Amino acid sequence: MMSKDGLPSEEDLATLKALRSKILSASKKGSTNGFELDMPLTWFLLYVITCKNEQKFIRYDDLKEFCNQSSYLDTEDADRQFEGMLTLFHMLGFYAFFDHTETSCEWICTDITALYGEFANLL
Repeated sequence: MMSKDGLPSEEDLATLKALRSKILSASKKGSTNGFELDMPLTWFLLYVITCKNEQKFIRYDDLKEFCNQSSYLDTEDADRQFEGMLTLFHMLGFYAFFDHTETSCEWICTDITALYGEFANLL
């Protein structure tokens, strides 16, 4: 999140530094994939299910409820896991969403091409 002065928070800077370090260390090892990312299998399964779903725009609360009911998240600290999953999927280009706490946007797009299509329709 951004701080009040519009700059990245200390937590965000530390996260970016750790990510940069992981990418650099992976590239030095000569990994064919660039780097490996540890992600819970249940998150990957959720991504596959949402890709196959015809509904490309899902309400934030509905997706969160679905994840909790279907055990895609651990019951312990599920809110934090959900936010982490959305952030990861957004960074990887799987999902598009805006920070739920700072905007009135309650929708998550599970297909970036559908989002671009909607933008093109507006223009």
